[in-house]
Amino acid sequence: MDYRTSIGKVLWLLGEFVIVCLVIVVFDWVFHNPMCDLMFKCGCTWNWDGGWDECNIHNDTGPHCPWCNAEPSTAWITQWGVMGMMLLSYYFVAYWKTWKNLIFKGNNDTRKFNCIIDLSIVNILSRLVVPILAFIISSIIVGFGFYLSADDYPSFLFH
Repeated sequence: MDYRTSIGKVLWLLGEFVIVCLVIVVFDWVFHNPMCDLMFKCGCTWNWDGGWDECNIHNDTGPHCPWCNAEPSTAWITQWGVMGMMLLSYYFVAYWKTWKNLIFKGNNDTRKFNCIIDLSIVNILSRLVVPILAFIISSIIVGFGFYLSADDYPSFLFH
């Protein structure tokens, strides 16, 4: 493998990682609270429109949103766990050809490892859509877990 090609790929991968992480953090900042309100109908809204200022977590009497009322030891999953799933789904889709070569073709000789950078239109669109789907699905799964652990919270999603 050519030295310049290797350096170029490493720089590409590092730059891509930084950009993907920034986009995921911004996406979560924008949609985290509205997703909370969609699931729990608690009053959370866009960060620039008050965020969780109107969330029922601030009511003296319940019910209190299980997502917003989470203990610090578990609250991280509502944000970092969901963003982690977005990141994993992005890289799974972005480098499917590389994973396929490593896993299914048994090409695990690291000297022959070739990171395939696929910039086809289908791959690029998948890189955009799949992390959003991962955000929605993982948020709902995590939210449902919080709903089940809450004492008598009245609503989840369409209930």
